[in-house]
Amino acid sequence: MKHENTPNCNERSRGTHDCHEAPVAVEAAPQAGGAQALLSLEVSGMGCPACAARVRNALVAVRGVICAYVRLEAGRGSVIYDPRRAYPLRLLEAIEREGRRSRHAYRAAVTGVRPAGLRAARRR
Repeated sequence: MKHENTPNCNERSRGTHDCHEAPVAVEAAPQAGGAQALLSLEVSGMGCPACAARVRNALVAVRGVICAYVRLEAGRGSVIYDPRRAYPLRLLEAIEREGRRSRHAYRAAVTGVRPAGLRAARRR
């Protein structure tokens, strides 16, 4: 998807949260051991790599998130989190809040939730 052809990024993003300014990637806070869950998401409203980075950063900023991946081209994301500290609704809200903050219309829907096995945790 080319950035020039995405009105969400070009027309709606002005000022301090312009898509032409790449956001700094943030790391998730270290988490103590325990149960982990894998949340799969469908994400819309992203038009460029900076959008995907903003969505990822919003996810890892949520307490209880261990790691997050967002794929712009596929419009999908996945989050490994501690279900005792975070829950899917909080993650969806973080994405939408970041969309409002950056003058975009990021939306997300849960496509699956399952326990995160050893294989998922090693992808970090």
